[in-house]
Amino acid sequence: MVDKTAIANLFKILRLTLLLLGVILSGTFGYHYLLDWSWIDSLYMTAITVSTVGFTEVHEMDVPGRLLTIVLMLTSIGVFAYVLTTLASLVVETRFSPLLWRRQMNAKIGALENHYLICGYGRTGRAVCANLSRENRPFVVIEQRPDRLEAMREAGHLFVEGDATADECLHRARIEHASGLVAALGNDAENVYLVLSARQMKSNLIIVSWASSVESERKMLRAGANHSLSPYVQGGLRISHLLTSPHALAFLDHVMGGSDNIRLCEFKVLPESHLVGKSLATAGIRRDLGVIIIGIRRANGFLEFNPSADEIFHEQDVVIGIGSPKEIEKLHKFV
Repeated sequence: MVDKTAIANLFKILRLTLLLLGVILSGTFGYHYLLDWSWIDSLYMTAITVSTVGFTEVHEMDVPGRLLTIVLMLTSIGVFAYVLTTLASLVVETRFSPLLWRRQMNAKIGALENHYLICGYGRTGRAVCANLSRENRPFVVIEQRPDRLEAMREAGHLFVEGDATADECLHRARIEHASGLVAALGNDAENVYLVLSARQMKSNLIIVSWASSVESERKMLRAGANHSLSPYVQGGLRISHLLTSPHALAFLDHVMGGSDNIRLCEFKVLPESHLVGKSLATAGIRRDLGVIIIGIRRANGFLEFNPSADEIFHEQDVVIGIGSPKEIEKLHKFV
């Protein structure tokens, strides 16, 4: 993988070299053509002037020659000061920048609340991170492979380096303050162990696990995962839907993929919410905000699909809606 920082530093050094070379060539050409000196005398005079060693002048100089020397001295002082400060900053950045960057990242992780833990930055983990980034949701990735760590750094993701199945790494990622965890280690045994550990560390954590088969899905659920998905099973479902209802699937992909004009959302009706006891019609969500309510998950688990206008909101109901990003933002403020 190309190190962009190293390439940028290399170009800085190249620019500094060209700047120094430009000063030396300017002085050499100036002495040669202005005073009609030989090339070696012109180069020597430029060198002793730029380096300010104070040696005797090569030849007697008239007024134009002295003016050229003054300009060359002042220019070289400024150029050398710029080169030295730039080189010093490069040394500091090269030696201390990774340390400072890591401290800043750890500080950001330490301030997170209600974030998500993405365990594993493989194909599944990357897709999850891309969607969460698009929705501006806070998350921390736990990964130990060096190539993936560099990819996350370039992407600007917060991450913890280490084994996701180790409790210490989960603590560093602030699992106690997280609202959800994705187990995407790519290995069923590791994912089961991770789910068990995460469930013991936080009982109300929402855990979604990757699984290689239907049987593995059951094991993940028994281990404590709230949801378990097999990419092979989901892939088979998508293929069948593409055969039978491609346009409906395209619409769902449009919504689930973080479309710019339509998105899904959900919110829980808390006990202190002003929606408690109100009907869908009186709440005015569709009328005033433009969000279409497509379902209400009751506290007992029953799903009211396409609820009628006289459906009443109750405590702990989970309301599912669809609308534009601006309408959904208004809805979050409303509730």
